[in-house]
Amino acid sequence: MINSSSQGRLYKVVLFSSICLCAIQLATCHIADIYLDNLLNRCLDGRHHKTKPGPEADLFKQCSPWKDRACCTEKIAKDLHLGETWYRFNYSHCAPMSEQCEKFQRQDLCFYECSPNVGPWLIPQAKTIRKEYFVGVPFCASECNAWWDACKDDYTCVEDWGSGFKWTKSGNQCPENSTCQTFKKMYGSAKNMCEKIWSDSFQVKPDNEPCMRLWFDGNGTNPNEKVAQLKAAEIISASLGGTTRFAVHNILIVIFTLSSLIVPMLL
Repeated sequence: MINSSSQGRLYKVVLFSSICLCAIQLATCHIADIYLDNLLNRCLDGRHHKTKPGPEADLFKQCSPWKDRACCTEKIAKDLHLGETWYRFNYSHCAPMSEQCEKFQRQDLCFYECSPNVGPWLIPQAKTIRKEYFVGVPFCASECNAWWDACKDDYTCVEDWGSGFKWTKSGNQCPENSTCQTFKKMYGSAKNMCEKIWSDSFQVKPDNEPCMRLWFDGNGTNPNEKVAQLKAAEIISASLGGTTRFAVHNILIVIFTLSSLIVPMLL
């Protein structure tokens, strides 16, 4: 039989073990919170972007959906609408761009400057206008098709607008030996255009899968928030395996060290 003295010592050991397990769980949750904040509560590190997303009193025209939580300021939203060019980029590099196509290009620009939801897809990119960029953001097929319908009869001379142009002090120019042709001829399909026009920044997905939108009702919930949250959860689930093992390993070393000192005193 276990006497009262032994029971007391056993109780103390069990209590100490429980405290140790709680410490491991708290450490794991803390690591996950840090990862989550870094993925979801940040902005692209670019020339005009804020460090963290936040509300704006109002955002100009096509950037307005992001006013409740934006990575752009009111001034930037207005300037990108009213400026002659943005980053010296000329959309009419072959011929005057149609109004409907220009509207979609500006909507894409609002997404780039204002969206707070691209954190899970950011990768380093050393350029004068930014230090990172998003790649492979899931893009709703219906959005892509609408963009394609607006621009397929407009003209361009390079497939990848992120890397294909010749740049001068005045802006982007068609490279030598390039030929101006319609979007329809250059890309062949809506999917190809949406994925290649900006260096694989988007990956077209069916609308019934998690995917981003360039336009939504700014008076309601931003549907892109849920898409980013799902991707962040996926990244954390995959990455915390190794990180957690490392953290737990260090915690256990501390626990074993303390136990070698404390447990004898408890007994």
